Amino acid sequence: MGCSSGGAAALNMGWFRPDLFRRLITYSGTFVDQQDDDAAEEAQYPLGAWEYHSSMKLIEHSEKKPLRIFTHVSEQDNGANSPEASYHNWVMANQRTADALKARGYNYRFVFSKASKHCDRRVLEHTLADTLVWTWRGYHSE
Repeated sequence: MGCSSGGAAALNMGWFRPDLFRRLITYSGTFVDQQDDDAAEEAQYPLGAWEYHSSMKLIEHSEKKPLRIFTHVSEQDNGANSPEASYHNWVMANQRTADALKARGYNYRFVFSKASKHCDRRVLEHTLADTLVWTWRGYHSE
């Protein structure tokens, strides 16, 4: 589970290692360009996590993965008023990620919380229990 940069990390772990991580929870997921310009991944993914839903459209153009994904964004999340060209609008990025997951037929849940801010504690208090139940529904231990 992650909030902020942990949100992108949660999806990254599942996206690149679905053999290890399949149930993902992100609150205020950072599906924006947060990587350093000199990061090793910069050459392959120039806009960082923005590539999931825009530019390269990784979700749309990749083989479907066995993931169950919960995503959330707050109405006044980071960069809510930033233009698309900034690649730092959390609201836009989370909505686009959810749209891409839906279009690709992923088992996902997207929550948009009104009158809230980045990683708003009230959102966690109201949604976490149900999110955990939804995330682990149907899980059978070995």
